[in-house]
Amino acid sequence: MKISTSSDLYRHLDLPKACAEIKKAGCEGVDLWASPRMCEHVTPQSSADETRGIASDNGLAIVAVTAYHTLSATEPIDRFLWAIQFASQVGAPCVVTNGVDWKGDRPSFLGHLKPALKLATERSVKIAFENHSSQSFSATQADLLAMAKEVSAPCFGFTIAPPHLVIRGSDVAETIRRLGQRVSFFYAWDHVPGVDDDGQRFIWPPLHPQHHFPGRGRLDFASYLAALRTVDYQGPLNIRTYPGYCSQPWQTERITAELKGSVEYLSGIQ
Repeated sequence: MKISTSSDLYRHLDLPKACAEIKKAGCEGVDLWASPRMCEHVTPQSSADETRGIASDNGLAIVAVTAYHTLSATEPIDRFLWAIQFASQVGAPCVVTNGVDWKGDRPSFLGHLKPALKLATERSVKIAFENHSSQSFSATQADLLAMAKEVSAPCFGFTIAPPHLVIRGSDVAETIRRLGQRVSFFYAWDHVPGVDDDGQRFIWPPLHPQHHFPGRGRLDFASYLAALRTVDYQGPLNIRTYPGYCSQPWQTERITAELKGSVEYLSGIQ
């Protein structure tokens, strides 16, 4: 499986510099962030041709466009529709998002999603909905299976975020196997259990930001990759981290060094 990472890891750099660092770390692809209030390496003002050129100049495939905070219950869906359109223009197979803003109102969310399902079908782009521990209709394996049953459109799949499943008590490998080919994107995102009264509960955020990098935490990625192979997953292993949890921002050199270590780790267990 191709190894990629999310551009928001380098949110402090412009896209050309971010892609150069991603390539330096050994990644083969980039997930372009288009998420208001988080990281916007691409926006509605971005040129698809220029964006493709930046990725190509660095030998990177564009594996996804991530558009969080674009499916809000209180805002028009236009920004998310743009993300689908842009993904089709740059050759990204999927758009990653979630429904955190919906406070558990799944029927209303799915109604809001209908124009996006139509456009994604027309543009041959997958909507890869991320499981999230704080979202009541996508927090657990059972939630995802229920959503998969309710939304039968072939363009609708899931982004698997292992830490968010683990802290809600769901088995990641089993979730992958049960969702099967509805798994459209995978976050290679590590975690480590913190110590609470029973000594076992996973805590969030992690005690140390480096534990997000695959190989630096304690999640069983070998079993996750085996499950992905079982369901014939065709997407990348997209390294996802939160270096922003550091009390002081990391220097670019440290981010790239940690990313390189995770690329080597994932390459070694494939």
